[in-house]
Amino acid sequence: MAKGTCSVEGCERTNWCRTWCTLHYDRFMRLGTTELPPRDGPNCTVDGCESDRKARGFCGTHYERWRKYGTTDLPSPKDTSEERFWAKVDVRGPDECWDWQGSLTAAGYGRVHAGGTTVLTHRFAYMLAKGIDPGDLFVCHHCDNRACCNAWGGHLFLGTAKDNHDDMVAKGRQLTGERCSWTKLTDHDVLAIRSLRAQGWTHQRIADEFGVSGAHVCSICSWNDRTHTPPEGRW
Repeated sequence: MAKGTCSVEGCERTNWCRTWCTLHYDRFMRLGTTELPPRDGPNCTVDGCESDRKARGFCGTHYERWRKYGTTDLPSPKDTSEERFWAKVDVRGPDECWDWQGSLTAAGYGRVHAGGTTVLTHRFAYMLAKGIDPGDLFVCHHCDNRACCNAWGGHLFLGTAKDNHDDMVAKGRQLTGERCSWTKLTDHDVLAIRSLRAQGWTHQRIADEFGVSGAHVCSICSWNDRTHTPPEGRW
């Protein structure tokens, strides 16, 4: 081969770039090879890909992937959910609450995006600390702080729906009586109803006085309803 000519065998054109003439250099830049593509249409050089070549022997998808990542293979996705989690947790002493500093649900629980879905942060913290998925079980708070994520300091425990309810009742967090927005009678009304019943008023007369049903008055006076109200005798 004479000096200054294209390095492709049989080509006698002048060497222009990378030992190739302008024709073969342009072909390499477009197709990834100096050879002519098959007449039936060039396919992407990636195994299993039947898309047409666009540049450097790759289809548009594989070329963009190669240009961005240096490989036609999909990059291994890096799950940064733990990093996002810790970036918004106020880590304090081992026995203190570790409050979530990010967005909260209407109920006051933290939430983080992990594994393609939104997870409550106290459940995510439990999974990180214990290495298990709670599944259908509840992750409950000993500390009663819904934003707390301290699963390492014993603030969280696993339980059933009944365990969660019993814990709520034991700690007095259950909405009862006049604390419920839908309740018509105040605790004072309930005491008055029981007092009137003790004086001999009928259930219906009391019901008419307070604008409720006789059955509801009967339930209150027999202590089947509003049992939390401080007792002043049972009738």
